[in-house]
Amino acid sequence: MPANIEGLNTSFVRAEQYVHSAIANKSKETMSIWRDLIGLGNFEYGRGYLMKKHSFYGGKELNTTASDWYQLKDFQDRTDDVVGGGYDHREDACSYNPQVTGYGFEEKKYTIYETTRKTEDICLRDIVFYWQFEQQLEMIFNSLADVTLGAWERWLRETYITFSTKIVVAEGFPTFTITGGSLVDGVMDTNSLREIASPVDLDQIGTLTQDVLDHQYMYLARQAKSGAVSNSENGMPVFALVTSFETSTELIRKDSERNEDFRYAKPSFLLEGYGTVTGYRNFAHSHDLETPRYRVKEANGVTSSTLERVYPFKHVPTDVGTATNVDKDYVYAPFELSVIFLKNVFRGLVPENPTAVAGATFGGASNLGSYKWINIPDQTTNLLGEKGFMFARFNAAPEPLEQVDNAVTLLHRRHQAIPIVKPAEGANQTADNTPLMGVLQATATPTINSAESKWNGIDDADGTSDTAYQIFEIVCATPIANKRIGDNATITYGAGGSTVDVTIIRDYSNGRYRVRTDDGASELDYGTLITDSKAAGNTTTIG
Repeated sequence: MPANIEGLNTSFVRAEQYVHSAIANKSKETMSIWRDLIGLGNFEYGRGYLMKKHSFYGGKELNTTASDWYQLKDFQDRTDDVVGGGYDHREDACSYNPQVTGYGFEEKKYTIYETTRKTEDICLRDIVFYWQFEQQLEMIFNSLADVTLGAWERWLRETYITFSTKIVVAEGFPTFTITGGSLVDGVMDTNSLREIASPVDLDQIGTLTQDVLDHQYMYLARQAKSGAVSNSENGMPVFALVTSFETSTELIRKDSERNEDFRYAKPSFLLEGYGTVTGYRNFAHSHDLETPRYRVKEANGVTSSTLERVYPFKHVPTDVGTATNVDKDYVYAPFELSVIFLKNVFRGLVPENPTAVAGATFGGASNLGSYKWINIPDQTTNLLGEKGFMFARFNAAPEPLEQVDNAVTLLHRRHQAIPIVKPAEGANQTADNTPLMGVLQATATPTINSAESKWNGIDDADGTSDTAYQIFEIVCATPIANKRIGDNATITYGAGGSTVDVTIIRDYSNGRYRVRTDDGASELDYGTLITDSKAAGNTTTIG
């Protein structure tokens, strides 16, 4: 690197091409379903900022049976003379009464968005005096490629989620909205998927299972077959599941317990345009290390039903600048978004800036996030032009395509690893080969399902007793056989064999469960449940 200011400045200008090449190389080396399978196109100038796209909805065959088919008759058999003379279409071979096939058009609006990035100011004189700066600059330039690719990946991911129908993994599959993930007249909220106001109680949000995916699949296979990323051996469409590595692994492992082994998973499934993925039950699993995750929001120490975004990385101050580290809150976040990915949901249109307008020429800047060296002399801050920075601009407009109405995002609880709780002293458990497993520990959270209810069956002012339920957690010697979230079970406890019917509402995947009883608060003394479960000579079971 030249040891003079003018030469260094020229080198930084030339470094633009080095950064551009680094971006291209890293894009090939690092797979991303968002960058690889969502297309980019050219944004046309001269149409303003807000554009219109007409979506076509083709007609389908009628839902009626074949009753609209009628028998053609010979002339001699035509006997049904209609009023006024002549015959209807059933009698007249040249008369028709066709069924009308429908189709439709819908106008969708979209607009263009922009973001920019820059480095910290770089003093060229520092490079002259400190030889290590050359090595530091090389690392800075390489990191800029990560920034550009990361910016595009985040925009493509969050735009896809914004376009999608957002569904909670809970009974009835209710929809939800995200602050920063909504469209108003084709314009996206730019708050970046901040908060989720759950439409159900947080304890009712389940984990992602193959049963849930199968339910969504049967809809998409009929509605969005052309959005499949591939086809299976039997000709059925294959959709992509974009989720975390942890969720993908646990989903297949849990389902494989039903299938006895992993033989139904194809670890070498080749997804065209992307690479090798795990194929399982008509889904191609793509692992996203930065899939959006959420935790329960707390305000003034009070837990709410609102979920707030947790980001993968946090920035920590260093001697010079900041360090980017993985945020443990993201690793342990209890909720996440998984996407059923379809082709042709949208594409990003990027304008190509002109270099000449009306005879005037100027340097065209890229809108793809390529970095330029900026060194602007200033009387106060940069008198001799010895200081500059690298700058990048991003422009893109999300053009909706034919599958934009069929994209699906699922909010679910994560399969979190919870340490196994050892049996307390004096606790009894059934043998491992017994269908009913021993309850080793129980803790209770009193909860009521009415706004005016009072705990322990106390009557309200209207003199009626409200129905309440209890939620508590149990730890079993081994996982309960043939039981899943939503299934009913019976806990038998105490010397007298008292029973309580419960519903499994959360499975921690290691023998620990959260259950709910609808027996009413006054009908179950969970303190007695715990005491009697641990009493010598008593065996508490669940099955």
